[in-house]
Amino acid sequence: MKKKLEKAGFEEKRFHTGDILMNYIRGPTNGLPLVLIPGQGASWENYNKVLKPLSKCFEVFAVDIRGHGKSEWATDNYSFKTIGADMEVFLKQVVKRPAILSGNSSGGLISIWLAKNISEYVLGIIAEDAPFFSAEWPINCLTMPI
Repeated sequence: MKKKLEKAGFEEKRFHTGDILMNYIRGPTNGLPLVLIPGQGASWENYNKVLKPLSKCFEVFAVDIRGHGKSEWATDNYSFKTIGADMEVFLKQVVKRPAILSGNSSGGLISIWLAKNISEYVLGIIAEDAPFFSAEWPINCLTMPI
């Protein structure tokens, strides 16, 4: 983690979802929680330039989803449902209160999955360039039960 982020009150931590160790960064408590979910192949470090400015108004959490960044790798099981379940545990046990979710690309799809499946923990979503055309994730996914 960069020294500038440490000076701004950010801490890098790990959390066990019950299946994998998830790496994340957490900023100071300066408002509503904002959870940043990167897209496929990215890590929380992709948000480096915006973490400090966002932390002036929000309690920022940025995650490394399974198999990305410093989170544990799994030999398989990278479905939206599995990653969504990881994030559900993260929201309930780390954030512990309703949050705004901002997901980039596939992270946007995960944000939408969370809003559908655990709406009581989601204040709002920002789906940045989410690939709704994905063949892997059918359009009816929002109506499918977990």
